[in-house]
Amino acid sequence: MESKIDKNNEYIFNSPNYVHIMIEYLGKVTGDKKNEEGVFITFINNEYAIASIKLDILRANNKLDESNQDINYIRGIITSYIDSSEFKVIYVLPSQLYTLQEISAIEAAQVNLLEANPQLNLNGDGVIIGIIDTGIDYLNNIFMDETGKTRIEFIWDQGVNTKGNENNNIPYGTIYTSNDINKAINAYRNGENPYDIVPSRDEVGHGTHMASLVGGMDYNKNQVYGIASKCRYGIIKLNEDMALKKRFNIKVPVYNLATIFPALEYLKDYTLANSKPMVILLPIESNSGNHKGNSILDKYIKTIASNVGIVIVTGTGNEGDAGGHSLSVIENVGDSEVIVLNISEEDKNIILDIWVNVPDVVDVNVISPSGEESGVLSTSGSIEFAEEISFVLEETHIFYTEFVPEVFTGDQLIRIAMHNIRPGIWKVRTTLEKGKNSTINAWIPQRALINPKTRFLNSDIYGTITIPGDSTETITAAGYDQDNFNILGYSGVAFRDDFVDRIDIAAGSKNAVAIGLNNKINIINGTSVAAAMAAGTCALLMEWGIVRRNYPYMSTQSIKTFIARGTQKRKGDIYPNAQWGYGILNLYDIFSNIN
Repeated sequence: MESKIDKNNEYIFNSPNYVHIMIEYLGKVTGDKKNEEGVFITFINNEYAIASIKLDILRANNKLDESNQDINYIRGIITSYIDSSEFKVIYVLPSQLYTLQEISAIEAAQVNLLEANPQLNLNGDGVIIGIIDTGIDYLNNIFMDETGKTRIEFIWDQGVNTKGNENNNIPYGTIYTSNDINKAINAYRNGENPYDIVPSRDEVGHGTHMASLVGGMDYNKNQVYGIASKCRYGIIKLNEDMALKKRFNIKVPVYNLATIFPALEYLKDYTLANSKPMVILLPIESNSGNHKGNSILDKYIKTIASNVGIVIVTGTGNEGDAGGHSLSVIENVGDSEVIVLNISEEDKNIILDIWVNVPDVVDVNVISPSGEESGVLSTSGSIEFAEEISFVLEETHIFYTEFVPEVFTGDQLIRIAMHNIRPGIWKVRTTLEKGKNSTINAWIPQRALINPKTRFLNSDIYGTITIPGDSTETITAAGYDQDNFNILGYSGVAFRDDFVDRIDIAAGSKNAVAIGLNNKINIINGTSVAAAMAAGTCALLMEWGIVRRNYPYMSTQSIKTFIARGTQKRKGDIYPNAQWGYGILNLYDIFSNIN
């Protein structure tokens, strides 16, 4: 692991002065690198890497687009930094922001009936649950075994820079082993400071909540808090994107793919090296993508989930009723539809993504609240097109980027990054240039990043499933109200015409009891709760299938089948559907149907 300290002795992955951008590359670096100049390349594997660039360099030629959408400019910086004829940047991924899916669930899943079955006696023993989140309160008894030792196999804290991790196969941050954690626990019991040994903390609490719901067990009180109460944990504390958080004044934890990709890669490598089945809980969400399961993250997840003994679990996201998605259809060339977006006074910067199904193409005209127009914006035949626009009356600046086609989907992507935006009703007139009966989808950032008053006035709930929940290679859980058997309004919804295998099941997500920081009992909501229920279920299936050798080749697709066959269904509904998937999670029925 190369040093990530710049010439000013600043750790780049904790610094608000660096942006971290995912790139796809070919070849290898054989020439010189110039880290001291404020550009770092961190390799994840032989396909993906992270480019960390100091903001001063991006601003050098007045080319700074704060949302990092000018990919040709960024590619040029990276190319000039590496003096190697054998290294080629294939793709630079514009910034995508991920937030947490958090806004009695266990009883609704009928775990108690399964626990009462002595023939099965499943509790996640022999299975690792990898949680990619905000960390964990490792001092809590519920993450320890009968002897008082930790059930956490490792914590990778991406934000702690410590020497001596060169052989731990991580690109940055620090790994703490179970031995390290046990030493810290013993120090705590002896009245010493445990954080002198393992300084990783969960300051937010979300990761601790997830770990308690998945597998919490307090042996001192004989109290079960999670489904897989004897599982082991692999914890990755994601590092926040401090540059974008500072630039856009974001108040919640926010992450980018430069932290998520290496987290997934490490968990995959750990599983294969240790020959233990792993359930990866990924309770994050983003609106950056076409929500059809073919984004760069979805593509990467497919390579991870194709391994026997690894399954990735997430939620549908909390965008169902947020007003963050708009859908329209244009029948003929020359016809137009208008996307209407209300911007609140609190939001000064926002990104609007417009996706057009392949092979159709549209042009757009942005209209401000005062009626000022950008004029027709079109690629003019270019594959990648960028333009800067200023609205004089509103004093709003727009950076317009268009990709025809977008690399990973083939669709047309129009990204409108608006800075110093005037509140009020903004309109985007889309006109069909090529095609027929063209579907136009538009998304704004997820609700955690914007004021609730910022929303489409012509919003549509179908297509509100977030990334990576849209992947067919994940176990994706929707959230329902276990008191009245209704889907929760915030639970993300798949498209009307593309819902099969997008959502697998629905799990109780209302007012779940979770253990938080300092052993405090908290009531939490959000589809991350449903994801935690599904992850615990997958751990029991892994234990039954792989650990006990009943089905040793357990994979994502076989788990999907087992779960779908054991769901509870509401009368009058047709399954699968865009809200509930194959039905309500029911652990007892899953294993009854297997037998």
